[in-house]
Amino acid sequence: MNSILGYQLSEYDCGTTSCLNVLRFFFERKEIEPKWIKKIVQLTMDLGHDGTSRRAMQKVASFFRKIGLHVFYATKGNVTVEKIVDCLE
Repeated sequence: MNSILGYQLSEYDCGTTSCLNVLRFFFERKEIEPKWIKKIVQLTMDLGHDGTSRRAMQKVASFFRKIGLHVFYATKGNVTVEKIVDCLE
């Protein structure tokens, strides 16, 4: 971890906060480009007071792949310990 992880600012930004924490965890501060932060906020606040859509999280996963992170998108029954371990390795 390169920066302290952030907390949610509201009831609606859990997706945004989680994705920004990905950047904080995997990159040093000087490596994080402002356009990355802007992109994440724009993508993840797509539903306003309803938070982040699944489609937005898929787009963020695709964006993370473009910046060199190994990412998979899984929901509900598709989440397994094996998939999580694979991503961490």
